[in-house]
Amino acid sequence: MQIFMLVAVGTLFVVWIVTGVRLMLLARRTRALPEFLLGAGLLCQAGIGYPLSVVAQAAPRYALVASALGALFSNAGMGLLFVFTARVFHDSSRWAWAVVGACGALLAVQGAGHVIAQAGAGTAEEKLAAVLFWGAGSLALSGLSWGWTAFEALRFHGQLRKRAALGLGDPVVANRMLLWGLMGCFALGAVVIDTLLLYSGSRVAREVLLPTITAAAGLLVSVCMILAFWPPAAYLAFVRGGGSAARA
Repeated sequence: MQIFMLVAVGTLFVVWIVTGVRLMLLARRTRALPEFLLGAGLLCQAGIGYPLSVVAQAAPRYALVASALGALFSNAGMGLLFVFTARVFHDSSRWAWAVVGACGALLAVQGAGHVIAQAGAGTAEEKLAAVLFWGAGSLALSGLSWGWTAFEALRFHGQLRKRAALGLGDPVVANRMLLWGLMGCFALGAVVIDTLLLYSGSRVAREVLLPTITAAAGLLVSVCMILAFWPPAAYLAFVRGGGSAARA
Protein backbone atom coordinates (compact mmCIF):
# COMPACT_ATOMS: atom_id res chain seq x y z
CA MET A 1 0.00 0.00 0.00
CA GLN A 2 2.83 2.40 0.79
CA ILE A 3 4.38 1.72 -2.62
CA PHE A 4 1.05 2.53 -4.30
CA MET A 5 0.77 5.80 -2.40
CA LEU A 6 4.35 6.79 -3.22
CA VAL A 7 3.84 6.02 -6.91
CA ALA A 8 0.51 7.86 -7.05
CA VAL A 9 1.71 10.96 -5.21
CA GLY A 10 4.99 10.97 -7.13
CA THR A 11 3.15 10.70 -10.44
CA LEU A 12 0.84 13.57 -9.50
CA PHE A 13 3.81 15.65 -8.40
CA VAL A 14 5.71 15.12 -11.67
CA VAL A 15 2.66 15.52 -13.93
CA TRP A 16 1.61 18.79 -12.27
CA ILE A 17 5.10 20.26 -12.48
CA VAL A 18 5.66 19.20 -16.11
CA THR A 19 2.22 20.51 -17.09
CA GLY A 20 2.81 23.75 -15.22
CA VAL A 21 6.15 24.32 -16.95
CA ARG A 22 4.67 23.51 -20.38
CA LEU A 23 1.82 25.94 -19.81
CA MET A 24 4.18 28.67 -18.65
CA LEU A 25 6.34 28.19 -21.75
CA LEU A 26 3.21 28.30 -23.92
CA ALA A 27 2.09 31.49 -22.19
CA ARG A 28 5.51 33.01 -22.83
CA ARG A 29 5.15 32.34 -26.56
CA THR A 30 1.50 33.30 -26.95
CA ARG A 31 1.22 35.97 -24.21
CA ALA A 32 -2.04 34.26 -23.21
CA LEU A 33 -3.21 34.93 -19.65
CA PRO A 34 -5.21 31.71 -18.99
CA GLU A 35 -2.19 29.50 -19.71
CA PHE A 36 -0.05 31.64 -17.41
CA LEU A 37 -2.62 31.57 -14.60
CA LEU A 38 -3.08 27.81 -14.74
CA GLY A 39 0.62 27.05 -15.18
CA ALA A 40 1.60 29.31 -12.28
CA GLY A 41 -1.15 27.84 -10.12
CA LEU A 42 0.01 24.27 -10.72
CA LEU A 43 3.63 25.19 -10.01
CA CYS A 44 2.75 27.08 -6.83
CA GLN A 45 0.85 24.12 -5.42
CA ALA A 46 2.81 21.10 -6.66
CA GLY A 47 6.20 22.62 -7.42
CA ILE A 48 6.64 24.72 -4.28
CA GLY A 49 3.79 24.40 -1.78
CA TYR A 50 3.70 20.60 -1.52
CA PRO A 51 7.50 20.09 -1.24
CA LEU A 52 7.63 22.72 1.51
CA SER A 53 4.88 20.94 3.44
CA VAL A 54 6.97 17.76 3.24
CA VAL A 55 10.01 19.65 4.55
CA ALA A 56 7.91 21.01 7.42
CA GLN A 57 7.11 17.45 8.53
CA ALA A 58 10.54 15.94 7.90
CA ALA A 59 12.72 18.71 9.34
CA PRO A 60 11.33 20.04 12.64
CA ARG A 61 14.09 22.65 12.83
CA TYR A 62 12.70 24.41 9.75
CA ALA A 63 9.07 23.40 10.30
CA LEU A 64 7.68 26.87 11.01
CA VAL A 65 9.33 28.61 8.05
CA ALA A 66 8.61 25.74 5.67
CA SER A 67 5.01 25.48 6.86
CA ALA A 68 4.47 29.22 6.45
CA LEU A 69 5.94 29.33 2.95
CA GLY A 70 4.12 26.13 1.98
CA ALA A 71 0.80 27.63 3.05
CA LEU A 72 1.62 30.86 1.19
CA PHE A 73 2.36 29.15 -2.12
CA SER A 74 -0.45 26.58 -1.81
CA ASN A 75 -2.97 29.33 -1.15
CA ALA A 76 -1.52 31.36 -4.01
CA GLY A 77 -2.07 28.36 -6.28
CA MET A 78 -5.70 28.11 -5.16
CA GLY A 79 -6.14 31.83 -5.72
CA LEU A 80 -4.78 31.55 -9.25
CA LEU A 81 -7.25 28.73 -9.95
CA PHE A 82 -10.11 31.03 -8.90
CA VAL A 83 -8.77 33.75 -11.21
CA PHE A 84 -8.34 31.23 -14.06
CA THR A 85 -11.95 30.06 -13.76
CA ALA A 86 -13.33 33.60 -13.73
CA ARG A 87 -11.10 34.70 -16.62
CA VAL A 88 -11.95 31.74 -18.87
CA PHE A 89 -15.65 31.28 -18.17
CA HIS A 90 -16.98 34.60 -16.79
CA ASP A 91 -14.53 37.32 -17.74
CA SER A 92 -17.22 40.00 -18.09
CA SER A 93 -19.28 38.98 -15.05
CA ARG A 94 -18.94 41.15 -11.95
CA TRP A 95 -20.22 38.42 -9.66
CA ALA A 96 -17.41 36.06 -10.74
CA TRP A 97 -14.73 38.61 -9.92
CA ALA A 98 -16.48 39.35 -6.63
CA VAL A 99 -16.15 35.63 -5.83
CA VAL A 100 -12.46 35.79 -6.73
CA GLY A 101 -11.92 38.80 -4.47
CA ALA A 102 -13.81 37.26 -1.54
CA CYS A 103 -12.03 33.92 -1.83
CA GLY A 104 -8.67 35.67 -2.18
CA ALA A 105 -9.32 37.54 1.06
CA LEU A 106 -10.36 34.32 2.80
CA LEU A 107 -7.20 32.58 1.56
CA ALA A 108 -5.10 35.40 3.00
CA VAL A 109 -6.87 35.16 6.37
CA GLN A 110 -6.56 31.37 6.40
CA GLY A 111 -2.86 31.45 5.56
CA ALA A 112 -2.07 34.10 8.18
CA GLY A 113 -4.13 32.33 10.82
CA HIS A 114 -2.44 29.01 10.08
CA VAL A 115 1.05 30.49 10.45
CA ILE A 116 0.23 32.40 13.65
CA ALA A 117 -1.42 29.36 15.23
CA GLN A 118 1.53 27.11 14.34
CA ALA A 119 3.98 29.64 15.75
CA GLY A 120 2.07 29.83 19.03
CA ALA A 121 1.58 26.09 19.44
CA GLY A 122 3.89 24.62 22.06
CA THR A 123 2.83 20.98 22.19
CA ALA A 124 1.98 18.34 19.60
CA GLU A 125 -1.67 18.48 20.70
CA GLU A 126 -1.78 22.25 20.18
CA LYS A 127 -0.21 21.92 16.73
CA LEU A 128 -2.75 19.27 15.76
CA ALA A 129 -5.59 21.47 17.02
CA ALA A 130 -4.25 24.37 14.95
CA VAL A 131 -4.00 22.19 11.85
CA LEU A 132 -7.55 20.91 12.29
CA PHE A 133 -8.98 24.38 12.90
CA TRP A 134 -7.27 26.28 10.11
CA GLY A 135 -7.17 23.26 7.85
CA ALA A 136 -10.95 23.36 7.65
CA GLY A 137 -10.75 26.71 5.90
CA SER A 138 -8.11 25.45 3.49
CA LEU A 139 -10.15 22.37 2.62
CA ALA A 140 -13.32 24.40 2.11
CA LEU A 141 -11.60 26.87 -0.22
CA SER A 142 -9.81 24.09 -2.08
CA GLY A 143 -13.10 22.28 -2.59
CA LEU A 144 -14.76 25.48 -3.77
CA SER A 145 -11.97 26.26 -6.25
CA TRP A 146 -12.06 22.79 -7.82
CA GLY A 147 -15.84 22.50 -7.63
CA TRP A 148 -16.37 25.82 -9.39
CA THR A 149 -13.93 25.10 -12.21
CA ALA A 150 -15.37 21.57 -12.63
CA PHE A 151 -18.93 22.88 -12.90
CA GLU A 152 -18.02 25.54 -15.45
CA ALA A 153 -15.91 23.15 -17.53
CA LEU A 154 -18.59 20.45 -17.68
CA ARG A 155 -21.26 23.02 -18.49
CA PHE A 156 -19.14 24.43 -21.33
CA HIS A 157 -18.27 20.91 -22.50
CA GLY A 158 -21.97 20.29 -23.14
CA GLN A 159 -22.03 23.27 -25.50
CA LEU A 160 -18.81 22.29 -27.26
CA ARG A 161 -19.98 18.70 -27.72
CA LYS A 162 -23.14 19.85 -29.50
CA ARG A 163 -21.09 22.09 -31.81
CA ALA A 164 -18.65 19.28 -32.56
CA ALA A 165 -21.51 16.91 -33.39
CA LEU A 166 -22.70 19.43 -35.99
CA GLY A 167 -19.22 19.81 -37.44
CA LEU A 168 -18.93 23.36 -36.04
CA GLY A 169 -16.33 22.64 -33.39
CA ASP A 170 -13.22 20.63 -32.60
CA PRO A 171 -13.94 17.38 -30.71
CA VAL A 172 -10.45 17.54 -29.18
CA VAL A 173 -11.24 20.89 -27.55
CA ALA A 174 -14.55 19.52 -26.29
CA ASN A 175 -12.81 16.47 -24.88
CA ARG A 176 -10.16 18.60 -23.22
CA MET A 177 -12.88 20.57 -21.48
CA LEU A 178 -14.46 17.30 -20.32
CA LEU A 179 -11.15 16.10 -18.91
CA TRP A 180 -10.61 19.37 -17.06
CA GLY A 181 -14.08 19.04 -15.57
CA LEU A 182 -13.37 15.47 -14.51
CA MET A 183 -10.11 16.59 -12.90
CA GLY A 184 -12.06 19.10 -10.86
CA CYS A 185 -14.61 16.44 -9.87
CA PHE A 186 -11.92 14.01 -8.73
CA ALA A 187 -10.13 16.73 -6.78
CA LEU A 188 -13.39 17.89 -5.19
CA GLY A 189 -14.31 14.32 -4.30
CA ALA A 190 -10.93 13.82 -2.65
CA VAL A 191 -11.34 17.03 -0.65
CA VAL A 192 -14.80 16.02 0.60
CA ILE A 193 -13.74 12.47 1.55
CA ASP A 194 -10.48 13.67 3.12
CA THR A 195 -12.41 16.20 5.20
CA LEU A 196 -14.75 13.53 6.52
CA LEU A 197 -11.84 11.24 7.36
CA LEU A 198 -9.69 14.00 8.88
CA TYR A 199 -12.41 15.13 11.28
CA SER A 200 -13.79 11.67 12.05
CA GLY A 201 -11.64 11.42 15.15
CA SER A 202 -10.27 8.07 14.04
CA ARG A 203 -6.50 7.70 13.85
CA VAL A 204 -6.85 4.90 11.29
CA ALA A 205 -9.04 7.11 9.09
CA ARG A 206 -6.58 9.99 9.38
CA GLU A 207 -3.34 8.04 8.95
CA VAL A 208 -4.36 5.16 6.64
CA LEU A 209 -7.57 5.82 4.75
CA LEU A 210 -6.98 9.52 4.11
CA PRO A 211 -3.61 9.18 2.34
CA THR A 212 -4.90 6.16 0.40
CA ILE A 213 -7.93 8.06 -0.92
CA THR A 214 -5.77 11.07 -1.68
CA ALA A 215 -3.30 8.93 -3.61
CA ALA A 216 -6.05 7.24 -5.65
CA ALA A 217 -7.65 10.57 -6.51
CA GLY A 218 -4.23 11.95 -7.40
CA LEU A 219 -3.68 9.10 -9.83
CA LEU A 220 -7.02 9.77 -11.54
CA VAL A 221 -6.24 13.49 -11.76
CA SER A 222 -2.83 12.67 -13.28
CA VAL A 223 -4.40 10.51 -15.99
CA CYS A 224 -6.89 13.22 -16.90
CA MET A 225 -4.19 15.88 -16.93
CA ILE A 226 -1.95 13.85 -19.22
CA LEU A 227 -4.79 13.20 -21.66
CA ALA A 228 -5.86 16.86 -21.57
CA PHE A 229 -2.53 18.66 -21.86
CA TRP A 230 -0.10 16.21 -23.50
CA PRO A 231 -2.26 13.48 -25.03
CA PRO A 232 -0.76 10.56 -26.99
CA ALA A 233 -1.39 10.57 -30.73
CA ALA A 234 -3.50 7.42 -30.43
CA TYR A 235 -5.82 9.13 -27.94
CA LEU A 236 -6.24 12.16 -30.20
CA ALA A 237 -7.07 9.86 -33.10
CA PHE A 238 -9.65 8.09 -30.93
CA VAL A 239 -11.28 11.39 -29.93
CA ARG A 240 -11.36 12.68 -33.49
CA GLY A 241 -12.72 9.34 -34.71
CA GLY A 242 -15.48 9.48 -32.15
CA GLY A 243 -16.38 12.98 -33.25
CA SER A 244 -16.51 11.92 -36.90
CA ALA A 245 -18.73 8.95 -36.02
CA ALA A 246 -21.10 11.23 -34.10
CA ARG A 247 -21.46 13.56 -37.10
CA ALA A 248 -22.08 10.61 -39.43
